[in-house]
Parts: sequence; C-alpha cells; structure tokens
Amino acid sequence: MIASLESACDSEGRDIASLMFTVDLYGVLAPGHDADHGLSQPVSGSPEAIAGYILGLGDLGFEEVRCDLWPKTPGAVEAMVPVIGLVHDG
Repeated sequence: MIASLESACDSEGRDIASLMFTVDLYGVLAPGHDADHGLSQPVSGSPEAIAGYILGLGDLGFEEVRCDLWPKTPGAVEAMVPVIGLVHDG
C-alpha cells in the first residue's frame, strides 16, 4: 500500500514525507477484559503487549493510532491508562 502511495505522490509531485500516516485499530480488547468478545482478531494482552503492538506501528511510520476499545465502558478506558503511559514513554 505504501508503494502505491509513494507512486501516486511521485505522479503528483508531492513529497510522501508531507503526509501523516494514521491507522485505526478496530478491536482493541482492554487489559483484563478477556470475556467472550466476538472480535475476530483483537489487539489484546497485557498493557505491555498492547503498547508494544502500538509502538510497532510507529516503527512502520504511523504517527497516529486510534483505538476502537472493547468493551465500551468506563472500566475499559481505565484499564487502558497503563497502555497510554507506556506508549507515551515509548
């Protein structure tokens, strides 16, 4: 996909470095929420594992990662606080 984007940028005379790469992660299972979730391939595990996955996306050039969290509860958001800290400490 990135090669196609580079080609399109070249065709239009645009520097690919001028773009911001963003990715949406659909199905991030909050740490400690291992119940039957119905997600086909969730990003899940310990806070360290989830943060490592997100940081790996940064290594691929993504500058922004948005997470669709499951379950959609205040408790799940709270469970992500350590993940956010680890990602920001990067």
